[in-house]
Amino acid sequence: MGMAYKELGQYPDALKNHHSALSIREEIGDKQGIAYSYNNIGMVHEDQGNYTEALRYYFNSLAIKKEIGNKTGIANTFNNLGNTYSTLGNYPEALKNYFAALTIWEEMNDKNGVASAYNNIGLIYQEQGSYREALENFRASLNIHEEIGNKQGMSDSYNSIGSSYYDQRDFTEALRYYFIGLKISEEIGDKQGIGYFKINIGAVYEKQGNY
Repeated sequence: MGMAYKELGQYPDALKNHHSALSIREEIGDKQGIAYSYNNIGMVHEDQGNYTEALRYYFNSLAIKKEIGNKTGIANTFNNLGNTYSTLGNYPEALKNYFAALTIWEEMNDKNGVASAYNNIGLIYQEQGSYREALENFRASLNIHEEIGNKQGMSDSYNSIGSSYYDQRDFTEALRYYFIGLKISEEIGDKQGIGYFKINIGAVYEKQGNY
């Protein structure tokens, strides 16, 4: 219920349910569940822009996951920390946490996780203007998504690559990747993805004066 309210943007109700779940898990001593609740509460705070609170709950979650040896949970929390630091513009900390997540996902041979980490690392490099490193990571992510047949992931990677070319003002390449990604989004019925690609394609045409 907490997660559903979060998706609806009803954050007070999301927090109320997550805290209710946390109280029950604390009562029965369910450490994995407690860590899970901390993570969920952190995500709600992050969505609201309460980054200090988000980090506090993520670190609480991480400590418990390390204590019980939950590698998947540790990697996911490192990824969430990376996202928060990225939003705050603290790129060194963002990269540190994304690389920590990548290491664990590689150890577990979690290809979806590895692909996600490469994409997130690429986004940080792009924000820093390191386009060569950004494209290397985006393409690494795309290759893994293609290998495992993850079309949603492929679409996301094409969007990232297109955006990198857009930032470099290579609008021909940007459009090429955006249109490939758009086609995939249409094939899988990803309406949100279709919307993003059309916005990005429109932005390229605007830069080209093709009103």
